[in-house]
Amino acid sequence: MATATAIKALLFDVFGTVVDWRSGVARDAGPFLSRHAVPVDAFEFADAWRRLYVPAMKEIQSGRRPFVRLDVLHRENLVKVMVGYGVDMNSIAADELDELNLAWHRLDPWSDSVEGLLRLKRRFIIAPLSNGNIRLMLDMAKRAERWRRWFGQSDRVYKWKRRGHQAADLIAGSVAKYASSGV
Repeated sequence: MATATAIKALLFDVFGTVVDWRSGVARDAGPFLSRHAVPVDAFEFADAWRRLYVPAMKEIQSGRRPFVRLDVLHRENLVKVMVGYGVDMNSIAADELDELNLAWHRLDPWSDSVEGLLRLKRRFIIAPLSNGNIRLMLDMAKRAERWRRWFGQSDRVYKWKRRGHQAADLIAGSVAKYASSGV
């Protein structure tokens, strides 16, 4: 384990730690749900969509399914959650679903995230360690503060798998990882 004085880089979780995924997804889902008369609260919908996240990634992690970008999993999970609420998927245009799926790209940072990252950046190299693909991370970074390097899905592994943590080892013993979310 690195000592506090030896740490040169901080790797941080993104979903839940830096951005408010729940409010962002609910914000984009609300008008969509109203337009299609889906009788569910936007926050409940966001929670249901997110609940499919870990099981979908575990299918890949286990080897039962080949690797796909997180955007693909989100899109597949969107269809599953819509069907779960009784929506006739033939009644919704694919481009409309694609646009809603991009809600994950439009997540806003927590009110203190940007300031906190800027303060940390003065002393450390900072970078996200996320399951998000590069386009997803770039789009979120545009809404907040740019990050220097992406770790995680760009390495074709999900972050909780040991190999993903090894990929993030910039300088042996000098990297600290932090997160406030449960995943």
